[in-house]
Amino acid sequence: MTPHRSPLTLARWLSGPTAASPTHPAFMFDDGDLPPRLSNIGVVLRNGGLAQARARLTAGARQVLLADAALADPSVIRCAVAELGSARVGAWLPVKRMEVCWALDSQSNGDFKCMVPSNPQARWEVLSSDMQRTGIEASGWIEQLVLQGVSTVLVSVDMQDDRDLDLCAGLMERFAAQLWFSPLAIDDVDLTPWIEFGQVSRLVLPDNDAADARAKHLLARAGSSRRAAELAL
Repeated sequence: MTPHRSPLTLARWLSGPTAASPTHPAFMFDDGDLPPRLSNIGVVLRNGGLAQARARLTAGARQVLLADAALADPSVIRCAVAELGSARVGAWLPVKRMEVCWALDSQSNGDFKCMVPSNPQARWEVLSSDMQRTGIEASGWIEQLVLQGVSTVLVSVDMQDDRDLDLCAGLMERFAAQLWFSPLAIDDVDLTPWIEFGQVSRLVLPDNDAADARAKHLLARAGSSRRAAELAL
């Protein structure tokens, strides 16, 4: 892999009804305790569909990001884009490396039998909001979302090795204009390889003091402009 440098934009995960209305991009989950003002916040709907999306946009949210509802019925995305507008509709994708299963192949060569993997190439699988595997390959699902007009795809993932970074770089080559990334479950992770080798240009970090220090470090490593730094802090 070759290191890659590009301007970096950071956003924050917010939580709770007391979260201040941010002046920079931010995201939060629609878990019931939302602040009275949602301006500049992308609200992630774990289970909610079109009705909940309408309600959050009416309350002032910058954007809504659909998850389980879109997996259950992809037409929800098409209807949301048609009614609410592409710029106000996104999707949240928690993903994990697809499991590899081995099976005995007796078809390829009648004289020999061998074990073959179910997924010879590394792939990411989309998870439901309760972190259950869906069997849906992430790259193909993102392509469908983009073709239907989704303007933002937030991918939450814990990248473990070079294969994950290669998968990330491949998605960035195709869908950089739509993609944001964030850690899925491991918050204390070195995100520098995500930027240098995964080509990530937009990251979502927690809203805490540790993330402030990390943001400054990442922006310095990425050589981002002062404007990007102001968005992050």
